[in-house]
Amino acid sequence: MDEERGIKAFNQPLYTALSTATLFNTFFKVAATENLSVSVLRIEPSEGLIAFPRYSEHVGDTDVVVQKILTLN
Repeated sequence: MDEERGIKAFNQPLYTALSTATLFNTFFKVAATENLSVSVLRIEPSEGLIAFPRYSEHVGDTDVVVQKILTLN
């Protein structure tokens, strides 16, 4: 959930609480891959908003991220 801060690895109770909590106006860092140029996205579920604050380098990269979100929900 937050690899740079290590919440999952170093604070399991907080990670568990956050994994079931309602999130508002949340920024997510996308794991780097060779074929995906999206690095960050912002989600505001209460308004149905998914925003990409940076342009992607390849056509369709944002579609890949949105499709992954939809398959997990």
